[in-house]
Amino acid sequence: MLLLKSFVVAAVLLAAPAVSMAGEHQDEAKAHDATAYDVGSKVEDFSLTRASDGETVSLSSLAGEKGAVLVFYNQECPYVKEAQPRISEFHDSFKDKGLPVVAVDAGTNNSAEAVKGHGEQVPFTLLLNPESTVASRFGATRTPEVFLIDSDMTVRYHGAFDNGKLQGENATRQPYVIEAANALLAGEPLQLKQTKAFGCTLKYAKGVEALPRQAASTAEEGASTSG
Repeated sequence: MLLLKSFVVAAVLLAAPAVSMAGEHQDEAKAHDATAYDVGSKVEDFSLTRASDGETVSLSSLAGEKGAVLVFYNQECPYVKEAQPRISEFHDSFKDKGLPVVAVDAGTNNSAEAVKGHGEQVPFTLLLNPESTVASRFGATRTPEVFLIDSDMTVRYHGAFDNGKLQGENATRQPYVIEAANALLAGEPLQLKQTKAFGCTLKYAKGVEALPRQAASTAEEGASTSG
């Protein structure tokens, strides 16, 4: 009887590492199968540190009645500098309509002190994500890169803020986010749900990278040539 008990205990001890390893492999498989948020994806709420005052705040607490415009951001990026006045103007125009801008400085491009100083100057909230976890979940690779999120935390538009710096006398502004926001507020279908984000490469924290994105929509426009 004692021999049988010893055999059972030994079997359990031998099986335990195998079960643990199986669990680890399952977790790795889940992580490997995960894809970045895209148009139509439901976004999980997240909390980050606000650059201006160090307070931890959530996306849901910063969003307005209609949602939020999430912008991955690098204050030193020339593309961001060029678009920043229009991003600020959008925030000032749409925050009272329930659709404010929330920017995320994700990665290792800037120090917390530098971002804090910039966060005190812009009208919208600027969040810190030096670990790049939020950028990874959204699959962000550029700054600026925009996600229009509605009140149900669903991504309705993803891509460039607009077509960037105008080139040539006949060039015209293509206000992608403004048009998407106006359609959302009016309860109308978005005519353009996705464009190609362009700008500076987002520098991820060591060991972190953007989650892969599903195949691009056929409606995607190539806006990457705009500078």
